[in-house]
Amino acid sequence: MSYDHGLMRTNGEWDALVEAAPGLSAKSKTSYKKQLRSVLRIFNDNESNGLSMILTDPERAATVFARVPDNSARSYIAAMLSLFKRAEEGGFIKRTSQSILKLSQQWSELLHSVSKRYLTRLENNEPSLRERETHASMNEWRDVFRKAYKADPTSQSTLLLAFHALMTPPLRGGDLALVRLGFTMRGNCLYQSEDDDTWTLHIRDHKTSSSHGDLKRELDTDLTHVLEGNLKAGPKRDWLFASQSGAPYSDSGFSTWKSSVFFAAFGRNVTTNSLRHEFISSMDRQNQTTAAARSIAHQMGHGLSTQRQYIRFM
Repeated sequence: MSYDHGLMRTNGEWDALVEAAPGLSAKSKTSYKKQLRSVLRIFNDNESNGLSMILTDPERAATVFARVPDNSARSYIAAMLSLFKRAEEGGFIKRTSQSILKLSQQWSELLHSVSKRYLTRLENNEPSLRERETHASMNEWRDVFRKAYKADPTSQSTLLLAFHALMTPPLRGGDLALVRLGFTMRGNCLYQSEDDDTWTLHIRDHKTSSSHGDLKRELDTDLTHVLEGNLKAGPKRDWLFASQSGAPYSDSGFSTWKSSVFFAAFGRNVTTNSLRHEFISSMDRQNQTTAAARSIAHQMGHGLSTQRQYIRFM
């Protein structure tokens, strides 16, 4: 079937449509664009209109996504499905037209199939293969931090490990990428109280900010000690984590740097997301009140049902 009805956009045009989407937060836009780049990589598609070619061939997509872990495939398919809305917002298509409706229904069915497989695993609290490979216990996180601190107590790599091993509940992977030092009215910041010198991390821009609001953490004594030692040892900077030039990392740059730090520390591809799963899985839920569970879920930027799904039986 020939698709000349507005879906044949270049990858750059799709990127611009995502960026212009009125209903998406900045974090969601970044996430969608990252997922779409991953789709192109998985399909090994270097064509300038690769996303359109994939979007208009759901049968081929189903074959490729069958080889992708269900949790990743679910995210990628949802990102592809969102392109129908982006194209309509751009005035290129009407999702109610017969050909578009049929195509989007095929993608919806594909998403439903993969989601069913994904939810079945979640209901059984079974880890995916990737989750098994990237898993580390809470004790391992603390051990790699202590080792890094002993070797180089003031490096940014040690500081990154400290914010993962010592701060609970753990944040999402990209939440520490753009944290300005000192209080700001907008964006993410880390500041010190004038009253008692307490350091507070204030995350306003995150994946679920529209539904769960701001996320805050008061740093404990151990993490404060590591942070202040780091700040005193290095040149004055404006960001919690910065490149050698002093500029903040881009989202992708931070992700790449963080992955390299974790690999050097653990000797395998441990992730922030696996830490969040491990933190929830290791909680004493038998002696935990619903109010306490709800509070932790809120601090992690999700609800109780999502928190329950984060549990993994390794």
